[in-house]
Amino acid sequence: MKISWFFILVIFCFPSSISSAAERNVIGNTFHSEDPKLNIVVGPEFKYLGKTDNLKHKMRVDTYEDYLFLPKESNNGSKLSRYLFIQIRSREKDFKDNAPENLKNLDFGKTKLDSKNFNYFKRIWETSPKNLSVKFLQSRGYIVPTCVIANSFYSFPYKNTVVSIIYNEDATLLNMSCDTPYSRETLSGSQRSYLNDFHKRAFASIGIGGTTIDQKATVVKSTPAGKSEYDLLKHKEPASRTDSRIILSVFAFKPINIDAVQYSPEVTTQLINGLKENSSFSILDRRDLEEFLRVNELQQNDNMDNILNIGNRLGLNFIVSGSIEQDGVLIVLTCSVVDIQKAEIAYRSKNKTLGHANLISNVKKISDEITTAISNRSR
Repeated sequence: MKISWFFILVIFCFPSSISSAAERNVIGNTFHSEDPKLNIVVGPEFKYLGKTDNLKHKMRVDTYEDYLFLPKESNNGSKLSRYLFIQIRSREKDFKDNAPENLKNLDFGKTKLDSKNFNYFKRIWETSPKNLSVKFLQSRGYIVPTCVIANSFYSFPYKNTVVSIIYNEDATLLNMSCDTPYSRETLSGSQRSYLNDFHKRAFASIGIGGTTIDQKATVVKSTPAGKSEYDLLKHKEPASRTDSRIILSVFAFKPINIDAVQYSPEVTTQLINGLKENSSFSILDRRDLEEFLRVNELQQNDNMDNILNIGNRLGLNFIVSGSIEQDGVLIVLTCSVVDIQKAEIAYRSKNKTLGHANLISNVKKISDEITTAISNRSR
């Protein structure tokens, strides 16, 4: 009887802690919440690190829960070029949405996530060492950028609760500083181009294709009057150069046999992520590439005439293509880079690796070699 009364007292006195643990968790890359009802799937290029361990700070009236995701390739002691966290924040008083009129916003708009309305904005801000997520990352040996460009998705399921999904990237990649005020009217051509790519990466990080409602940003191009999107894709002109960055596209690596099919998406994604680390490169969004190819009935292959046709029509400088094959215990990765303007091979390699871990390590090596080869040609 004493034991029964003890459990009744525990449940009665501490319902919130038990409820919180049961209501929210992360399984794989899916954040699940029962209250508010929400499922957020974070992109496969991220890994779940953990949750902030101090839910309520003694000096604050707000209660926070931060769930942090890092790029898979990030290791302890490394500086984070990007990271993402999901935050549930609640308090006794109601929240007010002051984001739309903030003059520091680089854009502002609305989108759908898990069939629910979310607002979003982009902003340059300085990371505070007192921030729970920053302290959490630093305590685990990661170096957090002091100035980031952030895309914040947010929603108010209840008046006193806000759900935020914040995607951060190191602002130095954009050559921007937290000491300088910015607005979308004052951005340079290269900054606008980077912001456009950043917009797509932020949306893709939680599985959104970039579609927005009431988009107020300058980063999304409108379709000229009298022309459909199909017309623009069918007769696409070479991209106008608003900056000096090198424009690349990475074709999906072709699996040579059925055993290699499982590796193709990951190899392609990892190679793209590796090339994106070079701020002088602008990588054509895969959705834009695939839609252009679909409309024009073209394919991603290593045929030189096909590559030059696609590259010239899209205004690309280089196209990366390759294949992957599993030969027994070996994984054979073939890769080539075509210089579109010179109509010649700029880089070619064929590597054999043993096992998945060695394959991913080899992809990183290849991305570094491609970066060097392209940079040498572009000087």
